[in-house]
Amino acid sequence: MDQPEREEKRAVVGSATGWSLFDAEKKLLFLEAARRFYPNISRCCQEVGICWQTFSNHRKQDKIFAAQLAEIDREVTDRIEGVMAEEAVNPKSFLDRMAYLRAHRPELYDRAKVVKIEGYKMDGAEKARRLGAVDAAIDAEIVKTYTTRQERRRLPAGGGEGTGQAAQGEGGTDGKSKT
Repeated sequence: MDQPEREEKRAVVGSATGWSLFDAEKKLLFLEAARRFYPNISRCCQEVGICWQTFSNHRKQDKIFAAQLAEIDREVTDRIEGVMAEEAVNPKSFLDRMAYLRAHRPELYDRAKVVKIEGYKMDGAEKARRLGAVDAAIDAEIVKTYTTRQERRRLPAGGGEGTGQAAQGEGGTDGKSKT
């Protein structure tokens, strides 16, 4: 890359004043290294002589630099997705591509599903219908729990003969008879 091209790109990348360690020229070198080694950010940092924290700080503060990195990420992801499409029938080396794509394009490749309930977008009838379904499920669980307790009370107590009520007395748990 000759001097006029670097001057032109330096204006595109931007630089923050007072950050002489990682100036615009080093950011250009970093972006060149990123095109070769991305997603290995540590290697890119070594190539230009900065630590990872310096890179992270500049990525957060310099929006133009962050946008350039995001573009490199998209290019790499597109390349990997292209290889995946070509090699889909070949089971070798598939998992590494899927791991990368799940990390970088979870909306397409991650199996985890997120369920959002956005009540503020529902009309009154839809809210009432959904709340009714939830109430019915809760009531069903309460009835099931109550029924299970009643069945346990009917079982023989302590392995002896008779029902749980008989073992506790004719009147039930409190010992009083029913009349």
